Amino acid sequence: MSKTDEKRRPDDEDTEDLEVNEIFGENIQIRPGQLKCYLIIVYGDNVGKIYHLDKKTTTIGRSDEFDIQLEDPSCSREHSIIEFNDDNKPVLKDLNSTNGTFVNGSKITKIDLEDGDKIMFGVSSVFKFARQDALEAEFQMNLYESSVNDPLTGAFNKKYFIDILNKEFSYSVRHKNSLGLLMLDIDLFKRINDTYGHIVGDIVLQEVVNRIKNNLRNEDILCRYGGDEFAVIFRDFKPGFVKITAERIRLFFDGRSLNCKNHKVNISVSIGMATIDNKNIATPEDMIKRADANLYKAKHSGGNCIVI
Repeated sequence: MSKTDEKRRPDDEDTEDLEVNEIFGENIQIRPGQLKCYLIIVYGDNVGKIYHLDKKTTTIGRSDEFDIQLEDPSCSREHSIIEFNDDNKPVLKDLNSTNGTFVNGSKITKIDLEDGDKIMFGVSSVFKFARQDALEAEFQMNLYESSVNDPLTGAFNKKYFIDILNKEFSYSVRHKNSLGLLMLDIDLFKRINDTYGHIVGDIVLQEVVNRIKNNLRNEDILCRYGGDEFAVIFRDFKPGFVKITAERIRLFFDGRSLNCKNHKVNISVSIGMATIDNKNIATPEDMIKRADANLYKAKHSGGNCIVI
C-alpha cells in the first residue's frame, strides 16, 4: 500500500480517536501542532532511549559538550546537527564526520527529516526520527527507564551498571581520565528482614539509596548490584575524592536509625573501593573484582568500615 493510500484511511483515524476517548472519557483530538519531534535509539547503546528535539539546534557527536552524546567510537566528536528552519521543519546536517551520516541507507550532507526516518551516525548508532504526542513520548520514556532502573529503589540496575562501567573504563583509558568504583553493602541486612519483615527491608533499601544519592554529585552513577549491594561509579575527580566520599557515606549512616513502619532500624554500611590506577586493573571486570574483594574484607572486619 502506498503512502498516499495510507493517508486516506479514515477508519484508522476514527479508531485512533476512539481509543484516546476511551482512555480519557472526553472528546480529545490529537492535532498536528501537538506533535513534537524526537530521536529514539533503535540500534546500538541504550536502545529505547528517547531525546526530545526541543531546541532550535541540537548537536550530536562524541563531544561531552554536545546535546546528544554518542558512545560509538566510529562517530566523530562533532558529527551532526539537527536545525529547525524558518518553516519549523527539522533539517539534519552532517558536520564533515569521518564515517558519515546516513538516512534510510543513503549518505547525506543535508536533508529534511520525515517521520519514521532511520538515521545512522558512524557505522553502528541508529536512531529513528519520530513525531509523537506527549502520551506516546512519555510511554517511550517509561519503557526505557524500566529497562535500566531497579523497580524497587530507582537506582540503575545491574545490566546498566555493567554497560556503563565498560564505556567509562574505555573512555578513561583512552583519555587518561580518573575512574573510581565503590561497592557498598548494608551490614546484617538479613537480620533486618528476619526481625522486621521484608516490607521493612524494602523500605530500608529505598531509604539507603535516597541517602547515598544525597552524598553524591549529579554525575556520579548509583546502581543496585544485587540484593543489598550497591555500586557507585565516579569519573573526573581529584586524588582522594572517592575515599572522602566513601567515608562521608559511611559516617552518614553510622549511629543513625531509620524510621520504618513504626520501627527504628539501626543500619551501617561496609564499603570496598577500587580506582583504575590500582595495580593489576586492566579491565572493568578487574575493577569490580578489586572493589568486591575489598568489600568482603570490610564486612569480615566487623563491618561499618572502608577497605581501599
